[in-house]
Amino acid sequence: MERVRRHSRWGGAVASLVCALTLVFGASSALAQPTLVSPANGATYPRNVSSITFTVEQATSASDTEIEMGSSPTIAATGGFADPVSGFYGLVSGASSGTYTWDPSEQAAGTYYWDASSFVCIVESFCGSVVSPVQSIVLTPLPAPAPVSPANGAKQGFSASTRFDFIPNAQPDDTGIELVFSSSNALSSDGVLAQPSHATADLTSEETGSTSKISVRIPAALDVPGTLYWQPVRVNCEDNPTPPCDVAGPVSSLTLTNKVAVTLGGNTTFRIATPRIMWTVSCNEACSGKVGIAASDSAFDLRPTRFSLSKAGRERFSYTYRGTALTQLTRAVSLHGGVELKVVATVSSRSGGGSATASRKLYIRPNPPPPGPDAGLAFSGSGSLNLGPITVPVNSYLIWACADCTIFTVESSSLGIFLDTFEQSSGQTYVDGGTYPNVEIFADGTWDISFVPAG
Repeated sequence: MERVRRHSRWGGAVASLVCALTLVFGASSALAQPTLVSPANGATYPRNVSSITFTVEQATSASDTEIEMGSSPTIAATGGFADPVSGFYGLVSGASSGTYTWDPSEQAAGTYYWDASSFVCIVESFCGSVVSPVQSIVLTPLPAPAPVSPANGAKQGFSASTRFDFIPNAQPDDTGIELVFSSSNALSSDGVLAQPSHATADLTSEETGSTSKISVRIPAALDVPGTLYWQPVRVNCEDNPTPPCDVAGPVSSLTLTNKVAVTLGGNTTFRIATPRIMWTVSCNEACSGKVGIAASDSAFDLRPTRFSLSKAGRERFSYTYRGTALTQLTRAVSLHGGVELKVVATVSSRSGGGSATASRKLYIRPNPPPPGPDAGLAFSGSGSLNLGPITVPVNSYLIWACADCTIFTVESSSLGIFLDTFEQSSGQTYVDGGTYPNVEIFADGTWDISFVPAG
């Protein structure tokens, strides 16, 4: 049976009025249900759509039609929605069809219900109405802001160059955008990080659009090793207190590690009489990479060698020029007074600490002139020992022996002396004359060293 609604605007009505209206106006003018033309039943719209147009057809132009909306389909005893939507009211008069345009932007996302009632009055207090079936529309939530980079779970060395990028996805006029940071991924009831370490001010501007990428530099206080959680949030504001206006984007994590560092060690000067060059590559954490040598004369370049360290430490390298290469090197040293070699090491952290590059110059020089008398120095000991400062009066050879050693290294803090046994029991290396402030022996046996003037 047709539902007859008591119309709040026009006064009382009862179902029997339909019969009375039929007698007064004739059967052709009797009230009939209005037809809901659009939107289609169940139609969906984004919550921030600028307008929705409701269209109805009346059974006769002699009646008026009222359009109403509720947040639930429940009909009250008076015939209207039990939960009407405030500010929604449409009236079509004296036409076979009509429209009502509604701005839903301040409504929460969800399902809403609407119907139309055609009514006519004999006198002001004697009105009757017939209501259409109820249809629904759905306001879908606005998409949350979307993180772009760094990727969730990324690892990298801490650095002030880190930037966080995200896209707003939707930006109603009455909302703002902020980026929230925390050392904890715990969430509050609204889905926002519950223990923020830092939150930006509103990042929107007149140029900010739904697809505009917003970029934020890492706050200085948070640029330290550890795991940092970050989240873009569309924030609420006084003009629009409905929950869909406060949308939390996904939480992403970024692990900041000690930035990988690489250093090159070793002697800087080698003589043509002992054309074996040696150097070390050290990383402050697990790393992998390559090291190579570019010479001032490209004929003496060395192809890059790859290496990997499973933890902080160093890798040792050496190369001896022999045969034709040594002949060419001897000629070049004689002609140019020496050959400059540039060692270049490029490494990447194995734990997400980024990458680093280091370079160091080595030189192959002619043999020095014979030294004067009484230029020799000698030391002996067992195990590791700090010899302190040593003055080598003239260019010399450091001659060493450690027959039972598996480890034997001589180094100075100035890097002017560097000797590594490479599992040999004796040997020699060239050392320029000068004062070396801190000479250390690293050994696990009994050793002897001496500085003999180079001839």
